[in-house]
Amino acid sequence: MPRIGALLEQACSRGASDVHLGTARPPFARVGGELVALGDAAPSAKELEDMLGELLDPTLRARLAAEHAVTFGGSHPCEGGTARHRGQIVQTHAGLAASLRLFPPRLRTLADLGAPDAVGRLAEVRGGLVVVAGTSGSGKTTTLAAMVDRIDRTRACHVVTIEDPIEVVFEPKQAQITQREVGKHVPSFAVALRNVARERADVVVVSLLREPEAIAAALALARAGVTVLAAVPASSAATATQQLASAVEDGGRLSGVLAGVVVQRRVHDELTWNVEVPG
Repeated sequence: MPRIGALLEQACSRGASDVHLGTARPPFARVGGELVALGDAAPSAKELEDMLGELLDPTLRARLAAEHAVTFGGSHPCEGGTARHRGQIVQTHAGLAASLRLFPPRLRTLADLGAPDAVGRLAEVRGGLVVVAGTSGSGKTTTLAAMVDRIDRTRACHVVTIEDPIEVVFEPKQAQITQREVGKHVPSFAVALRNVARERADVVVVSLLREPEAIAAALALARAGVTVLAAVPASSAATATQQLASAVEDGGRLSGVLAGVVVQRRVHDELTWNVEVPG
């Protein structure tokens, strides 16, 4: 079996969005929404354990052993440079299995994504909460990264990202961008959001806004005039706002800070959009 880096590079060169690994089956890449085998060889349980071990540092290996699952981020070679990935390794009845989401080496802009102009306007708001909603795999992270890129190209400001894990490493242009990973640099989203109030951040980006404490801290920042861009796992704008409002005691005040909701879906590997801005 090839080393994991070579396998990811092969998948990247084919334009794959994901790689799936398990025992007794060859590695698969998701290309255009369909699974395609990367060769004929199927790794044994020991071969797969060795391959996946290349992706983990000692701390992550210990977490996998203790919890039987681990989520992580990293980088790998790709045609045209170095690309990032987000991975999850889990223990199964047959041994380890893994799914890795691949990100292209070049940051995709809102124009590349075909996002409507309203998404770009939401990236430019000064103060308030902007929600990017969608189900798992719908591209919320990619959209948030493109919105940060829009801010970075047009505004000299302080941007703080709180991610689990870091999936896109930004090369600042006009903005100062500080990136933190939950579990590595901060213990939780809630703690990071409470601490960021002391850092004079103009924009805060949250890769997952779900826990009540984190929601409360994010709303407090938005009320204080900080622009908060947050991914919320929800299939509609109504569901997303209901989740946020029900998580905090003063949920009725959400409308006072909500700048807009972007809902996106992935259909046959293409994004569709719906943007709602409070009137």
